[in-house]
Amino acid sequence: MANIFTKKKKKDIDDFEEEYTSFKSSRVWHAQVPPPKSKRKVMGRQMPSVDVLALYGLFLKRPLKISLQVCGNGKDDVMPGLLTFCKSDYRSKEDILHEGEKVIIAWNRYDGGFDHCELDAVEVLHSRGKMVEILFSRRKIIQQFYFASNAHARSFLHIIHQLRELEMERAVRNLKKDETVRSITRINLLVEIVSAFRLPSDANTYVRVHQGRKEVHQTDVIKNSSTPIWTLQTRSFFLLNTTREEFFKNSSGLVFTLRDYNTIAVDEILGKVRISQKNLLLGDGARNEYSLEGGRSVVNSKLILRFKPA
Repeated sequence: MANIFTKKKKKDIDDFEEEYTSFKSSRVWHAQVPPPKSKRKVMGRQMPSVDVLALYGLFLKRPLKISLQVCGNGKDDVMPGLLTFCKSDYRSKEDILHEGEKVIIAWNRYDGGFDHCELDAVEVLHSRGKMVEILFSRRKIIQQFYFASNAHARSFLHIIHQLRELEMERAVRNLKKDETVRSITRINLLVEIVSAFRLPSDANTYVRVHQGRKEVHQTDVIKNSSTPIWTLQTRSFFLLNTTREEFFKNSSGLVFTLRDYNTIAVDEILGKVRISQKNLLLGDGARNEYSLEGGRSVVNSKLILRFKPA
């Protein structure tokens, strides 16, 4: 996989390569990155995290790399290259977003590692001049990026818009080629988050569920357990009721993120499970075990889910 970063921590690389199997293309900018703000509020205000390295990097006015990347599904040979993300170019060359390909935002950190997030979990909150403020909904943080110029900030926002249009076009293609789906006007799914096991023994675990940028459910916290079990009283069940178009417009289906609750710092991610739209519709209510990807979970950590059309 092409390496566009000058420095990476091994853990960041392992987490990244566990989720994305092949690197297709990227577009890179430089920006200054202050400490992120948590969506949690203290006395009614969103507070930045305490990141000494980020503050030191800002003091030195040291820019970092931020990129938009397309990662392949590993089934096809993909060639790294710099794309313009022009829709007319995609159509003329038939270079479109294919099934299984993910669009992500990735950026360096001042400690030498990097962070990344899929585009369908990203919401641009505000832009002014060189500054772009982004909400990363699955992590519940707000991050500001100060680009080298107003033009760079505008090009970053323009490409995000173009890529989102391509994701919508892919969703429409998926709807048209599936006769079963074409007959459905609304999606009603009953989902149960049953339990998890082989987690860190000191974890205060809860599960947050996202459909694209939208959070659709969150369980209660199960404290100090390596094998948390959720019940009706701890919000194990939820009903997903949505339109066909909304259900298919993101590339990730439903994303279940296990987190370790922390009263002071940002909650740590223990791992994630992604269930595609197709598999959700094929669910029969049976218990299924899913391995956690990324995060702080130990080897062979599992999440048990049940789901079926309601």
